[in-house]
Amino acid sequence: MSIVNNKEKDLYILISSFAIMKELDLKPACDRARKTQHQWIDMYNTQAGEFKNKRMIASSDIIRAPGYASREAFESLQNDFFVGLGIVLSTRNSYERTTLAGKVIHNYQSSVVRPKAIFLEEIPVLNGEDANDVVKINSGLLYARALADDENAKPADLLKRLVALTQREPRSIWFYTPNQSSRALYTETAVGLIGEASRFYIGGCGRFDELSMRTRGIALATR
Repeated sequence: MSIVNNKEKDLYILISSFAIMKELDLKPACDRARKTQHQWIDMYNTQAGEFKNKRMIASSDIIRAPGYASREAFESLQNDFFVGLGIVLSTRNSYERTTLAGKVIHNYQSSVVRPKAIFLEEIPVLNGEDANDVVKINSGLLYARALADDENAKPADLLKRLVALTQREPRSIWFYTPNQSSRALYTETAVGLIGEASRFYIGGCGRFDELSMRTRGIALATR
């Protein structure tokens, strides 16, 4: 696995603007099972067994993970990306059928925590544009900020977080969202992350009721 040539401490930077401490599960949910986003949401809403006092991880949590996750949890998360065929998140994109407007919704349909919807006048059509190019355009920057749930994040800060998370250079981090015709057919998609040897995919195209991937929980935060 190709690793960005940064000092080790840079992979575990403290993102000081996020003061709520969280605990990321050390292992994927249900012993590395693969399920759809819809199925995982229902399981976390039961709050039974291993899901008690936890919620499904969102894109905002995972982008911040280098700042709070333990070394063991972070390395396990890397395994999900690169060995476990990716991870699906509780974040869902909701699209308009006839325009590029839409919402990024964290903790979608959660009965454990309040879902958060971020409205965007444009969720750009992305077909493998790299992270550098995405944050250079206004709509791309706003979309990346919505995924991170950080409306004031600077482009350089977002890139730093993505590099720390994926251990890939920005040119090897590729974004995907559906085109307008696909949005007319399917107005909601799950957000998922997949790693390969030479690149990393941040996908917003997967069907929430068809795409089966791993996920993991995060402890309910307390101040």
